[in-house]
Formats: sequence, C-alpha cells, structure tokens
Amino acid sequence: MNQYKWYPIFLASIVSIGGLLLGISANVSGASEFYRPFFGLKVGTFMEGLGVSIAMLATFIGTFTAGSISDKIGRKKSLLLAAFLFSFCTIGSGLAPNYTFFLISRFIGGLGIGICLVVVPMFIAEFSPSNKRGFLVSFNQLNVGIGFLLAYLINSIVLQYVSDPELIWRYMLGVGVIFPGIYFILLFFVPESPRWLMQRGREKETLRLLTKIGGDYYAKEELSQIQKTTISSETNAVNGIRSQWKELFSKKMRLIILIGFSVAFFQMASGFNSVMFFAPKIFRLAGFSGSGSFLQSNLIGITMVLMTVVSMFLIDRLGRKPLLLIGVSIMGLAMLMSTYSFQQATYQINKSDINQVAGSGSAEDAIIAEILTKYEGKVYHNEIEFFHAFRDDIRNSAEKIYTKNVAFLSTINELKDKNLDQESFLKELAFSVYSTYKDDLLDVSIDIKSILVMISILAFVIGFSISLGPITWALLSEIFPGSVRGLGISIASTLNGITSFLVVTILPIELEQLGASLTFLIYGILMLICIALVIKYYPETKGKSLEQIEKELVKID
Repeated sequence: MNQYKWYPIFLASIVSIGGLLLGISANVSGASEFYRPFFGLKVGTFMEGLGVSIAMLATFIGTFTAGSISDKIGRKKSLLLAAFLFSFCTIGSGLAPNYTFFLISRFIGGLGIGICLVVVPMFIAEFSPSNKRGFLVSFNQLNVGIGFLLAYLINSIVLQYVSDPELIWRYMLGVGVIFPGIYFILLFFVPESPRWLMQRGREKETLRLLTKIGGDYYAKEELSQIQKTTISSETNAVNGIRSQWKELFSKKMRLIILIGFSVAFFQMASGFNSVMFFAPKIFRLAGFSGSGSFLQSNLIGITMVLMTVVSMFLIDRLGRKPLLLIGVSIMGLAMLMSTYSFQQATYQINKSDINQVAGSGSAEDAIIAEILTKYEGKVYHNEIEFFHAFRDDIRNSAEKIYTKNVAFLSTINELKDKNLDQESFLKELAFSVYSTYKDDLLDVSIDIKSILVMISILAFVIGFSISLGPITWALLSEIFPGSVRGLGISIASTLNGITSFLVVTILPIELEQLGASLTFLIYGILMLICIALVIKYYPETKGKSLEQIEKELVKID
C-alpha cells in the first residue's frame, strides 16, 4: 500500500520539474539591469520589456502546438523536447554576442516553457488518483516557485562574487543550463501517461502502470473509466484536428470554455509575472536600492514556495473554488494597498543627493548636476511629474550637449551611425542620458512607506500561490473532456501566454507613462472581476474523477 502512495508522488516530482524552467527564466529580470547598457537598451521602452517578455511570446506558440505534439509523440517525449529547447536558451542567452541572438535564444526557451505549461499538468492529472490529483498537479506550481527562488538566489550570489558588469548577466543566465539538463536525464525514469497509452490501444501497458500507481482494484476500476472515454477520443483522432476544434467550440462546451479561458486569462492578467520578472525594478521603485532590491526578491521566492506547499495540502481538502475566492481576494486587496503606497509617495532631492547621483566631476555629471539643481528643495507628489520633468529638461539640454561635444561622446557616436534626422537624434540622445541616470535619481529621491509596499507584494504572492497559481493548472487539466483535452489545454494556455507576453512587455511602459500607482490599480480591478466570475460560474472538482467532471460540465441540450 505504501508503494501505491509514493509512486505517484515520485512521478509528479520528476514531471513537475518542467515548471521549474519557467521560474528559472525569471533570472532575466535581474540580469536586465546589466545587459541593458551592453546592448544599448533604453529604460522604459518596448525593447527593454521585450528582452524579458519574448520568452512569453514564444510560450504561447509552444502552448498552442503542445497539445497536438503531445497527442502525437506522447507526454514524455514532449517534455524531453522542452528540456532540450530550454538548455539551448540558457547557453545561447548567456553567450549572446548581440541583442538579436539574445532574443532568438530567449524565444527558443519560451517554446520549451510553452510545452511544459501544457503537458506537465496534463501528464500529472492523467496518472493521478482523483483524491490526490489537486495535490499532485500542484507540484507544478511548487516547482515554478522553486524556480523563481533559485533564479533570485543565483542572481544574488553572482552579484556577490562577480564584479565585471558584462560577466554578471552572462553568469546569471548561463548557470541555468544545469536544471534542464537534470530534467532531461530524470525523464527517462518516467513512464508514458496511462491515458495516452490507452488511446494508442496499449491496454496491457496501461493496466500494468495503473496497478503500480494504485494496486489491482484501482487499476481495474480506472481502466474501465478510461475505456468509456477512449472511444470518443479515438473517433476524434481518426477524424482529425478539425473534428476536435468543432467539438471543443460546440454549444455543449460553453461552460467549460468560459471557465478554462477565463482562469487562464486572469492568472496572467493579475500581473503576477510582471511582479516576479520585474521584482528588483519594482522594489527599487519602492525605495529599496541596489542589492537591497535583490534581497527582497529572494523573500518573494521563499514566500511563494512556502505558500504553494500550504496550498498543496488544502486543495484536495478545502477545494478549488474556496481557495480561489480567498486567494484572489487577497491579491486584489494587495494591489490596492500598493496603489495607495505609491500614491502617497513623495520625491525630493538636496545637494548631497545631487552629488551622489552626479558628483564624479566628469563632463557628463556636470551637465546632469546643473539640471538637478533646479529641483533642489522642491517636493513632488507624483512620480510621473517628477521624472518627466527631469526627462524634459534633459531633452531641452540635448542640443547643448551635442554642440559642446565634450560629454556622452560614445552615445553621440552610436547615434550618428543611425543616420537620424536632427529632431530624432536629439530625442534619442536625451532618452539615452535619462535612462543612464534615472535609477540612481530614484534611489535618492523617493520617500515611500517601503515596508507597506513589501507587505502588499508579499500578500499578493501569498494570494497567488494558494489560488490562481496552482488551481489554474489543476482546473485546466480537469475540466476538458479526454477527447479534446490536449487541444483545450493548448488553447487556454496559449491565451495565458499571450496575456503574459502583453502584460510583461508593457509593464516598463506602464511604469514610465502611467506610474506604479495606476499600474497596480488596474491589476486590482481585474482581480475584482475575477472574483465575480468565480462566484457565478466556477464548479468544485475536488475528489471527482476526470470522467465524472466531464459528465457534469458538458451541457447536452
């Protein structure tokens, strides 16, 4: 009996390492501060956000194709492919000679992440006993959290022991190759999904595996349940993908589509990936400067791991719907708390602050110090007003900077190679100078209740880790009928990936143009909408077999 208890846990422990790859990809957030000047990127621009979000762009391509790939070659081989793709990503981005190669490497890694997002929870759900399915599927989210934590820890260790700015980001990104390499090896100790085997007519292998998972009685009962749904799955396989699309979007599947697509959307529309991928940047905005912002990011990773463990023991006891309502409510309140904190922040500099930002005596610092002097003693209650005034003053000084030709010469020479007209040239020059000094100016000028921001972000992570984090993938792996499960999860995950890409890409632009306060308010409002949908439409699936859930949710007129 003990064997039957531990074997599914053994399988889930290995398969769910695929979730760790997503978390590990977060190390690009800390590395971005160091590769940004190397690649000549400007703060608060689309290209800066793209370096982080391009993996998310590839993710929705990976998720869209993952269902059909895993249906064709199997769950196990799909994950082997994902591990290989992410290995290339970590090596390629760590050794990238230019930004184009860097983006291509991140894109390839995103394809692997997309496959894992779909296949990992589906694979685990297909071999899990119904009374343990929520617990075992949550291993995926646990590994995502461990991945984020490892990424933050790697960044902190690299910062401590590596001083060369170019080597810092290369080590941060390249060390991650260890994890997909280990994953690739461990997958050879995992069998194929019993439901996939049954769809291929391999009944003896299915029965043998089910016996190993739950014993003789469990195996016979589960095989009987699987056989009832395998007929329709085989019919769809024969009729092709068009038949699956037709069934998935038929009238009887409307409730399933609403639940699946909405939970996939809100998981990423919550802003979670923005918080996780840009954690150092957000904490810097909140007044934690330099290495302090990385230490706070480690605290986020630890919180996520601990609370995911808590959710794993609650998901099959308390249920999916209550946890969603509790967690999403916490997330919404946390975002509103962050909104209030940034709304109350003030920005002010004095002479010593000016010396700290631009006191080296260089020609560049002399120009910036002259600009900053006009702000001395003034109190700004709006971050946009303060930083945009600084940006505009640099823009007004751009022509003088260029005419004097004694400062920012490397930037000027780079821009000359672009053959820009004068207006565009001066605008680019001003923004480049602004990007260089903005973070240092933020460190010395902001006066904010930093602890309140930290508490709100940690509360947000707690809420996510017990609700939308693990429950999204549990629900997606449960609600779609076996005949369209691969396709359904693929499309829902694609929506998830598109949402993540858009949210992460526009975050630097939102922070620059709207400010942190309004950005977090938007996330808070979205969480209130999510709560309303959960209350009205979401079912409880705990303790039910996949076949039982299908019978309850498919509405046949």
